[in-house]
Amino acid sequence: MTVVGMLNDCAAITPGLIPVVLYAAADTDAVAASLLEQARRHATDREWLPVLELIDAPAVPLTDRPGWAHAVQALSDQTARGIVVSAAAMVADGSAEFEALMVLARDRGAFLVEATGAVPRRTPGQVHRRRVLHEAASGGFPLWGIK
Repeated sequence: MTVVGMLNDCAAITPGLIPVVLYAAADTDAVAASLLEQARRHATDREWLPVLELIDAPAVPLTDRPGWAHAVQALSDQTARGIVVSAAAMVADGSAEFEALMVLARDRGAFLVEATGAVPRRTPGQVHRRRVLHEAASGGFPLWGIK
């Protein structure tokens, strides 16, 4: 397992941002970096905050991967609220197995998601509303202008 590092102090997470673990299974550093970048883009496009990046060897069964165990532990102790993988095949042999892993995350009050290239669509009104809510949660200004 390679722990790329704690990216953000979990105690100082900005209200409104969801802390997530970025997980990759790759044989080389270059491939791992590419997979983590894809997962990072997916997370930041959704205003999630990557707090931990983990890399394991794909040849090792998932239950024996120390990085995966660390990611699940981060969900259990609420260091993170979700795990982002760049491809479901890194953690599951098929969709049924991936669904079972999603249930495992859900049982811990969290989520498991596969990074996709799709960016969530937001209308200008949604962007404004999210900005106002974020500012209000951080003590910036009251909830004026929310409809």
